[in-house]
Amino acid sequence: MRERSSPPLPHGSSLPTFFYFYYGLAIYYKGVVLDLLGKPADAPQHFQRILRIEATFNLGVVNYHRYSHPYLERAKKFFEEVIAASSNADLKYLAEAHLAQTHAMWMRPSPQQLPDKHTPVSEDVRAHIESHFEACRKVVDKLRKVSNLQPRVIATYENANGMANMYSTDHVIRDVPEREARLKEALDSLQRAEENLPNDWANTCDLGSLDLRRGILARDRDPANQQAVDAHFDEAKKRLTQVIEELRPGHGFALYELGIVHRVWGRWDEARAYLDKAAAVPPEYRDIADEEVNEQKSRTTGTDKSFP
Repeated sequence: MRERSSPPLPHGSSLPTFFYFYYGLAIYYKGVVLDLLGKPADAPQHFQRILRIEATFNLGVVNYHRYSHPYLERAKKFFEEVIAASSNADLKYLAEAHLAQTHAMWMRPSPQQLPDKHTPVSEDVRAHIESHFEACRKVVDKLRKVSNLQPRVIATYENANGMANMYSTDHVIRDVPEREARLKEALDSLQRAEENLPNDWANTCDLGSLDLRRGILARDRDPANQQAVDAHFDEAKKRLTQVIEELRPGHGFALYELGIVHRVWGRWDEARAYLDKAAAVPPEYRDIADEEVNEQKSRTTGTDKSFP
């Protein structure tokens, strides 16, 4: 069935404000009409509803974008509140797609869960990763069965599926053929996300992170085939550079990822330069903790090309 297209966003607005204009505006006008019909006592609840739903959804989005586990816990609660309370199907679907993203991002172990990158994760951490993978996939599978979703919803849940498959190869899926299958699914999903929401900074960053992992996979599969390895690392650099130069200038996490790409590539000067730039971004705007940046700096100093 042919999907309907999204109306354009108002100038200067972003995804979190989308439903204020197209869902909230409808409720707003209902309140205005009630007032004009001589029923002012019935109008306030409609205006209050706009504020509550919009604020709750936006709180979920901004907490998700902080990425660390405590903020992801908060994001999950806000999205679940919107899903439970909203009577608008489009808003519920978008909140569900963001919930899938939240579970996918939650798969990345915290510094406390993974104090040493060279040590395999514990069974507790493995269970944590697998549980969030399954939670993400459950939501994605549900949304894929829904017809006529907005492209933004499709892009969001496909991005979530791409992240979940990508992150599963870091600590849980280590067999080369299985990693290849997961990374292939991640690529398919992130490309579908890009088709539905072109030039999105977060999805572009994830595509760069994916090619980092595809380069590692190519190296593990055939260390002698440096051309294949270089091709993936070059693509990762291209995507991440597009983020920091065009889509979200100076984005701290993309700078951090560029540092990792060049570290595992053995390009030590470039790795140090990008990690220094990432460290210069204030932690509250970098989307990655100080200890993780410092850990990558230490590994660069030690000429460590391993991943993760």
